[in-house]
Amino acid sequence: MRDPRDQLASVVDPRYTAVMVVDVQNCFCDVEAIPTVEAMLPRLEEFIADARRFDVPLIFTQVIQTDETDTEVWESLYERSPWFRELCRPGSHGADYHPRFRPESGDTALVKHRYSAFIGTPLEMMLRARGIKTVVLTGLTTDCCVGTTAHDAFQRDFHSVMVEDCTATATETAQQAVLETHRNVFGLVATSADIVQAWKSVAGDRASR
Repeated sequence: MRDPRDQLASVVDPRYTAVMVVDVQNCFCDVEAIPTVEAMLPRLEEFIADARRFDVPLIFTQVIQTDETDTEVWESLYERSPWFRELCRPGSHGADYHPRFRPESGDTALVKHRYSAFIGTPLEMMLRARGIKTVVLTGLTTDCCVGTTAHDAFQRDFHSVMVEDCTATATETAQQAVLETHRNVFGLVATSADIVQAWKSVAGDRASR
């Protein structure tokens, strides 16, 4: 059986990998709603720095809800959860990036209007244009926008890797359920340290040739 570390290293080769930072916006960085987010954000910040160090492209997504994109189906969500209507309105504090997670020069910033970053955006075209084969998923929330984007990546024939310690959601039960489903039928699950070690391994192999 193939060593999981070798499999991860081959899948996350920096030349063909992009890291997605999904919806790290003020409205989702609420410790009362997501208790683990306080501990997760510093790890994510470090992982982003590591990605920059290995020249791995970064794609920051931001969900924005507008009157123009609120369909009848989407309105039914507001009926069930009225608080959601004003959560990510254009120009609001909640919709803005968390101040420590703003895209920098050279990063890609992508606005989306649905959970998955592939719906109604040029994401797939952008990835293929850059020769990306693997998408590494971080951000918020694991069981909603991160998870749907990860699953859509797999179904579009990208390797899909979820970073278990750089994602978070409301409960640990929900977190582990999503990770287990992803591991079983969609892709790989790894820690940020595992991925950084894989990047180091690939870089070392390349330097020794």
